[in-house]
Amino acid sequence: MKHKYIAGVAVPAYDDKVSAAMEGASFDGGGNVLTIAIENEQGQVYRVFKTEGLREYMEALDSLFELGLIDLMGPHSAMSPEGYDNRFRAAKAR
Repeated sequence: MKHKYIAGVAVPAYDDKVSAAMEGASFDGGGNVLTIAIENEQGQVYRVFKTEGLREYMEALDSLFELGLIDLMGPHSAMSPEGYDNRFRAAKAR
């Protein structure tokens, strides 16, 4: 799994939890690349993860839900205009 921080966007206090969760979800498989965006408290995407394969993607989603993050795109939405398959935020953000 690859990730990047978005330059100039504030990193939230819960980023350490996101890092730990996503590290635990990492799997050396292969397959299609799916993109997961994470918002900060201001509703800006501050970090983007690229998962490879269905197993890694599903593990990542489960880990983010366990943290209490909310998927703004829902389970049946199409890819966002920005190219994200999912976009998560903290439940108390905004």
